[in-house]
Amino acid sequence: MLWSAAIPFQGGSGHVNEQYPAYWFEKFSKRGYVCFDVIREQIWDSPDVAWYYAQNIPLYVERSVADRLASKLKRDPLTTQSPRALVHQHRYEILAKTVAYAENISPRKLLSASLRSFTRRLRDVTKR
Repeated sequence: MLWSAAIPFQGGSGHVNEQYPAYWFEKFSKRGYVCFDVIREQIWDSPDVAWYYAQNIPLYVERSVADRLASKLKRDPLTTQSPRALVHQHRYEILAKTVAYAENISPRKLLSASLRSFTRRLRDVTKR
């Protein structure tokens, strides 16, 4: 099962349960899946793949097929620790620019923008 889930504060739309990889690792492990974190390293710097997929896409497989896949991949699955929580450099740059911008605007404008953002977020939550 190819899985993609947003990490906390990632942003975007339609995210109802932003969690770090450890959360999903525990959920899948309890259901008999093991994780092969082999895709992210292959696509991390690809300009053809959206940064949020490169950041959030571990592969979970049923424990019964893990040995066969491990021999083909020449890699052992993650069975005792979760995939690393990584933040893609593109997302980091977006957040850093947002913070730098916020530091350069007046408190009044910052408060006004925050209230607009809060209102939009509240509207989105109440639609669910």
